Amino acid sequence: LAQKVSREREEAAAERAQAVVDRRQAADAAATAIAVRGALETGKESARRAAAGRILRASAQGAADGDGDSKVVDALERAVFGVAYRLRALAELTTAVDE
Repeated sequence: LAQKVSREREEAAAERAQAVVDRRQAADAAATAIAVRGALETGKESARRAAAGRILRASAQGAADGDGDSKVVDALERAVFGVAYRLRALAELTTAVDE
């Protein structure tokens, strides 16, 4: 009887220890997901600022050269493709984190 009680206590202790490990792993995964999501938001904002800066520079340069429309259109195209590429990469990363 004493051995049975001892075994049950050991099993209960092992289950509690495993539960602690599981909670820590879940907390680590949640913290990682939060950090990645924060980085994604920062990346999106950075991409928007960079695109706006390129468009403004192209507009100013185009106005100085007398070729403003084509330079702005080129900058817009590059910005759209650049943002689309970054958003696709961010979406893939978000999906990987969610899984």
